[in-house]
Amino acid sequence: MRYDLAAAFLTAALALAAEPATAQGVRRSGPSSSTGPETPPANAPDCPTAADLEKGIRLTSDVGEVETIRLDDDGSFVVRFEDAEGSGVVMRLAHGLYLTRSWFLDDGQVSFWPSLIVNFPVSDAEMPDPVPGEGWDVDVGLGGSDFADVAESQSYRFGEPGRISYGACSYDYIPVTAVYTGSQEPFQDVYYYLTEFGVSYLAESGSVGVAPDLFTNHIKIEAVE
Repeated sequence: MRYDLAAAFLTAALALAAEPATAQGVRRSGPSSSTGPETPPANAPDCPTAADLEKGIRLTSDVGEVETIRLDDDGSFVVRFEDAEGSGVVMRLAHGLYLTRSWFLDDGQVSFWPSLIVNFPVSDAEMPDPVPGEGWDVDVGLGGSDFADVAESQSYRFGEPGRISYGACSYDYIPVTAVYTGSQEPFQDVYYYLTEFGVSYLAESGSVGVAPDLFTNHIKIEAVE
């Protein structure tokens, strides 16, 4: 669960719903990014590296969505996704992949109520990093604000590594397919886990067994100054 269900859960909280609504998506991007050549050229000197994570890195999509990722002091990542109108989500990710907390963005400002909390049965240190060919199944509780937890099963599968380019900058990545099953119809997300940075972003989202209906096509990456 990432952008879509996080936004849907927060919307449900605002409407005083008892459980998360069906994911409707906060993203409106084009097709997913294409991978680069098998032997890509060396990155330009201004391409960001892991050393830039303290201040942050910024990904920009072909429709002007901006995703800013920063490594926090506790080892988690703070991700801010914002569209051209200033709407979006701020998320905290454990191991650069697993959503543990999120808040709305409204007109570029963080709204701390309502919030979404994902309660995992293990500590952050016990969560696995993506390893090609492996996976992780876990049962979590979705809560936040003044609402009781809602049970959800999450199933992660780590695919074979590839290479992806954002302009002149290319990076290795591992595709991660996550299936979420709970009080709503099962759906799945595909994340691209950038091994250079140890963090992921949502590439595709949709119902299980059908073509995805939401995509992210990041075309630019840069370090936050």
